[in-house]
Amino acid sequence: MGKSTTSRAAADKYRSIFEHTAVSLWEEDISGLRVLLKQWRSHAADLREHLRAHPALVRKGVRAVTAVDVNEATLQLYEAKSKTDLLGPLDMTLDSDAIGDFIELFVAIAEGRTRVELESSTHTLSGKSINLLIRAFIPAEGDPYPYMLVTAVDFTDYKRLEKSLH
Repeated sequence: MGKSTTSRAAADKYRSIFEHTAVSLWEEDISGLRVLLKQWRSHAADLREHLRAHPALVRKGVRAVTAVDVNEATLQLYEAKSKTDLLGPLDMTLDSDAIGDFIELFVAIAEGRTRVELESSTHTLSGKSINLLIRAFIPAEGDPYPYMLVTAVDFTDYKRLEKSLH
């Protein structure tokens, strides 16, 4: 087996894993967001407080993140017919009460962290509310694989049960 054949087999293997895993996976381009974060940090001593005071900036940051690929589990979770329903700027499924979640993600990226975990609420394309556990794996600037890999696990039923028990 030549090097290109081995490389192609490895690429096919990882593509298959991405497409068929049971967890929602997103590949997101955050290069535009990184530019905005640098600008915002130059104007604010405390980025978190600055973003809390200016929610329009958070919305702008969310629009600067581009979903470049999603897997089959993501299509099912968001009740999408095809990938094109979810690819592009990330703000299509943003709930206004999720702004704080994005602030924490943005601060993590600005601080150079490589992982972040948070709970978030959003909605499917048909409007159904869902609660998600989000884990983002953030590449360092200049990383050969430039996309942020995000997993989303639906725990809506757990949240409903928790609420009913209280």
